[in-house]
Amino acid sequence: MFSILVAAAAVSAVSSAALPEPVAVALEVDADGSTHEGVRMMRREIAINKHTDSRSHQRASVARATCATNIALDTASKSDSHWAGSCKTLEECQDACRSGTGLPGCTAIDWWPEKGGCRLSRGDTTPRTTTWTTVSGDVDCVVNTALNITTTGPHDCAECSSNCVSKQCSAHPECSNLNLAGNCCPSDGGTMLECCEKVYTEQVVQAQCSTHTACSAAGLAGACCPTVEGVMLECCDQG
Repeated sequence: MFSILVAAAAVSAVSSAALPEPVAVALEVDADGSTHEGVRMMRREIAINKHTDSRSHQRASVARATCATNIALDTASKSDSHWAGSCKTLEECQDACRSGTGLPGCTAIDWWPEKGGCRLSRGDTTPRTTTWTTVSGDVDCVVNTALNITTTGPHDCAECSSNCVSKQCSAHPECSNLNLAGNCCPSDGGTMLECCEKVYTEQVVQAQCSTHTACSAAGLAGACCPTVEGVMLECCDQG
């Protein structure tokens, strides 16, 4: 008496009765021609792999936090903050925090886009509203493009001549989309064109129609809450 082990990949040809995945099947053929069918461990292995892939996908799809605008992060002690210098891009400031350069255990940054100033902080922080442009957050935060904050490098070229954002139209997404050429931000005449990046204060952001669900759903644009005339529309969210 002897048997022959035959491996086959069973794949359903009928969609209504399709198997969840290809299954390895072992057919044990005896000398008298009878067979014995057994499903091997491949189904379990595939299930484990699918579960692992799903968890990896979930981790990869976690949204990065949005950097705060016009908010500075103050520490209770000066020893928990460190001035990392000027003329840095936002990414360079965040990299300095990641590496702990000058401040081991760094968890957050304050970055000022005009001259690329970078301050590192660690531990508990207290948010403080600023009247000047401040970008703050953790080492992975991203700027909010809805606020038209797309310049992530210093724009004071007199202070940061080797590392400033170019004045050329092509360096600014909105100007580039308009196919403008030459200098835009500012122009050769010293004018900042409408397509150049801006940073809105929190007060201006709250006034925008797009910030309020009902106003946005109604297709309204610009300022709604209040309008430029100072009228608070009915669609404004009441908080």
